[in-house]
Amino acid sequence: MYTYFFMKKKLLIFIITYKAKYRIKKVYNSIPFKKLTKFSTKVLISDDCSKDETINYIKKIKGKNIKKIFNAKNLGYGKNIKQCLSFAIKNNYNYAIMIHGDGQYHPKYMIKMLNVMEKDGSIKAVSGSRMEQKKDELKLLSSKFRELKSLVYDYRDKKEDEIKDLNERHDNLKSQIENNQKSYEKLIDQTANEISNFIEKANLERLS
Repeated sequence: MYTYFFMKKKLLIFIITYKAKYRIKKVYNSIPFKKLTKFSTKVLISDDCSKDETINYIKKIKGKNIKKIFNAKNLGYGKNIKQCLSFAIKNNYNYAIMIHGDGQYHPKYMIKMLNVMEKDGSIKAVSGSRMEQKKDELKLLSSKFRELKSLVYDYRDKKEDEIKDLNERHDNLKSQIENNQKSYEKLIDQTANEISNFIEKANLERLS
């Protein structure tokens, strides 16, 4: 009877941190470990000499397969990544996935990235892009902007028509008032003349 042992492929999830503070714990807890059971998974947290509370938060993170590196001096973004990749190569990991400690890259997407590499062994690297999501957001925002622009222009045109109508009404009313005023003035003049003539006539009749 033969017993077959299937070696799990090794997966390194490395988290680079610099002044990530409390966010590092949230990032670690977001790693989908339950979907990674077919791998022999290890988490490497590499802090690049943070001078705030980040290190304390990292020390509080507990796990079975977790390694923590605290750089004595700041290596910089690129060198910190190279340090983690070198660790993966030296320890014969099949896959290495990078996550930012501040949550810029959500860990849930690593499953899709691993699936791509597993299906095609010729693929050596997979990179996610936040710009695709941004493109969709910009497209939606642009559509909303055009809709808002149309509503604003419609509202403007409506108000301009209302103002134009009010101005026309105002002009008509003003013309009507001016005409009425002239009529009243004419009527007053006629009445004044009639009264004056009546008084003059009455005075003549009294004298005669």
